[in-house]
Amino acid sequence: MAVNVATINVLDEIGQNFSKSYSISDLKNKVTIISQNEKDARLIATKEDNKNIQKYGLLHHIENIDEKDISQSNNIAINKLQQLNKIKETLSLELLGDTSIKAGRVLNINNKDINIIGKFNIISSKHTIENGIHKTSVELERL
Repeated sequence: MAVNVATINVLDEIGQNFSKSYSISDLKNKVTIISQNEKDARLIATKEDNKNIQKYGLLHHIENIDEKDISQSNNIAINKLQQLNKIKETLSLELLGDTSIKAGRVLNINNKDINIIGKFNIISSKHTIENGIHKTSVELERL
């Protein structure tokens, strides 16, 4: 690489072809922990987000744990609620080409011009070369 050529951060050069979408299809705002054996099931712990329940309705997740994990049931419920109580945000972007952009990697985007700031998991990437210009189209999900 020539030393007199400036490098470009492709994340600063997001084109106008981008879209955002939001989904609550995977959102859960109440988590119930149960322990179940052949004869019966018993309720161990419950955690919920009342604000989100009022906003979106009750979206319930039931988690079955082993008897050996009962002492950790409260922490399991808290962590599971924190993990599931999120609105899924996805982005579709077209960037200048960069061969390091691949599915499974994480991008840290700080583009205030189009109000996209945060860490995103690369769901898919497609590389094209058109008229000698390398472009990368990506599907991202906010972490």
